[in-house]
Amino acid sequence: MNVSTTVKWAIHAHYLTIFAVVILISVVLGIHLYLNEFDWGILLAVGGGAFSFLYFVQKQQLEEAHLIKDLIVRFNAKYNELNGTLNEISDSTIRTQKIDDTLDDYFNLCGEEYLFYTRGFIYPEVWDSWVKGMEFFWKYKVVEGKWQEETTDEDDNKNFSQYYGFNPEDHFSKLYKQNPDKEHIHPN
Repeated sequence: MNVSTTVKWAIHAHYLTIFAVVILISVVLGIHLYLNEFDWGILLAVGGGAFSFLYFVQKQQLEEAHLIKDLIVRFNAKYNELNGTLNEISDSTIRTQKIDDTLDDYFNLCGEEYLFYTRGFIYPEVWDSWVKGMEFFWKYKVVEGKWQEETTDEDDNKNFSQYYGFNPEDHFSKLYKQNPDKEHIHPN
């Protein structure tokens, strides 16, 4: 996750604390201004800014919650369409046209989910859950073989651009980080 997305989630998680700190600073500043007979306009501007910040963050959270819900519903519906054929893959050692078409759709779905996650529109908890689901299917040689075909060019260079930069090696701890050889993960 990039820095701006991390900051966004931190602000969303702690906006009430940020608001309280700004109000506290405003009170301290107000006392200081009162004792030194300065212009109260500064205090009003800071207080108004704090309440504007609170309103903006709450409104943004509500709008993003609607978007996130729509994305999750859409992604889960697409996954449900693919699920039957994806489950057949666990019993298959041969790639058929149906399996290839399903894997194309599944890889595109994974890439779209990744894109929205990296842009901060999928909650990290949801992404972690989806990664665990993806990891389950990637353990099959049929899936791994199709992925290698899709992401390796004629010079054996990796290219993940058609999947918005999604690279399972960056996310699948069990398959790639702990077990780089991956030979023992196939159930057959």
